[in-house]
Amino acid sequence: MSINNITNRSTLLDMLNGNSGSKADEVFKSIIDTNTQRYQNRIKQVTGIDVSGSANSKYEKVSNAATNVTDSITSLQNEALWDESHESYSRENITTAVKNFVSAYNTFVSNMNSASTALKSQFKTELDKAMTENKEMLMSVGISVEEDGRLTVDSDKLSNTDTDSLKKIFGEGSELLSNVKSQADDCNTIVSKALSVQKSMSGIYNSSSNTQDLSSLLSGSSFNSMG
Repeated sequence: MSINNITNRSTLLDMLNGNSGSKADEVFKSIIDTNTQRYQNRIKQVTGIDVSGSANSKYEKVSNAATNVTDSITSLQNEALWDESHESYSRENITTAVKNFVSAYNTFVSNMNSASTALKSQFKTELDKAMTENKEMLMSVGISVEEDGRLTVDSDKLSNTDTDSLKKIFGEGSELLSNVKSQADDCNTIVSKALSVQKSMSGIYNSSSNTQDLSSLLSGSSFNSMG
């Protein structure tokens, strides 16, 4: 199977996000099958290849931001945070944890906005939908959903909201946070795999004129120019 045959069906983003099998593996197999042993060795050494420059820093920021969102959700869903009988319990810690989530979420959204249309259409659209569907519930505890998809916090209202109401929205079993975490995890996985593919391409086509930019990989355009 040639790379062109693969990408005629879908972009790399589609392949990495597919539910049936590891389509990213098809890309790697195609690269290996159609190149010399020297190129095969370069692919095997991909984890040692350093990608210099700032072309892909925006995607690395997306990956880091997605990880921070997941971490903030994990903190919110720690039962000890909500257990008033626990020795470490503090109402202020709950407010801080919610604010940390909002900050991490906003950074994630901002980084996706600056990364690529593919990421925005694949993930930000779903996140916007989830926040819009829960807009009134969030407003009841002092969190507003802005037009650009980011969140703002009314600190006084948040601090004065009863713990049970906050736990329903942010605690373990929260459908909203489960959705956000799923989107963040999937985005992180896809961007990480795409960065890995990009590093492979940089190792194989290591002249400045042939370096593969990640935005091209995600849209599929760079594959179509390769023989």
